[in-house]
Amino acid sequence: MFFGLKKCVWWCFLGVALCMFASPVYAASKKKKQVRKKFKDKIHVIQRKPVLQKKRLELAPRFGTSFNDPLYKSFRVGLNANYHISERLFIGATVDWYDFGSALGGYTDVYERVTSQTNGAPDTPVPLWSAGAELGFAPIFGKFSMFNKRLGFYDVGVTAGAAYVTSESIRLRVPTSGVGGTVSVFNHIFINEWFSLNFEVRDTIYFANLKGATEKSLSHAASVGAGIGMFFPRKFEYSTPEGSPQDD
Repeated sequence: MFFGLKKCVWWCFLGVALCMFASPVYAASKKKKQVRKKFKDKIHVIQRKPVLQKKRLELAPRFGTSFNDPLYKSFRVGLNANYHISERLFIGATVDWYDFGSALGGYTDVYERVTSQTNGAPDTPVPLWSAGAELGFAPIFGKFSMFNKRLGFYDVGVTAGAAYVTSESIRLRVPTSGVGGTVSVFNHIFINEWFSLNFEVRDTIYFANLKGATEKSLSHAASVGAGIGMFFPRKFEYSTPEGSPQDD
């Protein structure tokens, strides 16, 4: 009988302990369900774009270097002036300067090896400067977290246009000019409402004279570049209330 009473007391103690443990767990679960239900009842507004480009002028100085010519390395300094017709579309003017003499750019190691091994001097075209107009379209855009403190905005797009290009070859130092073209793939990473970091891959297409050739040769000056973008006016106003989609 003593052992039966002891066993009964033990089971009672275990039951009380289980009840004490289960009560806060049940209360926390119930509170979590209430919070979840309350959250579902709310209307969530999608945060609008942190940067608008429509009807703004972008001035974008940049620096680039060629990567497609194995014989000669070129560098360029340029400027884009783009007027954004909409959030996706813009028209722009572009100018690039390549002629820095021996201070920047020059023959590559490949050129030196070829001349030393063959006792010959290969020729290749080199752009001196270019200026043109282009149309740009940015179909890709999005947001990203900046150091978990604020949202940044980016876009990716393409441009195509016409250019007037002056060039010469490394063995025929006679400048020639003509109409060519330009295409690029670009990326804006916006730091704030009016300032961005810009990256691009650009191909300037032109006709150049080469020594010994009877006709002009179609040439490409492909380069990778980086720079900054400054948007004016620096401030903008949303045309729709927060939560409404922005017009393209």
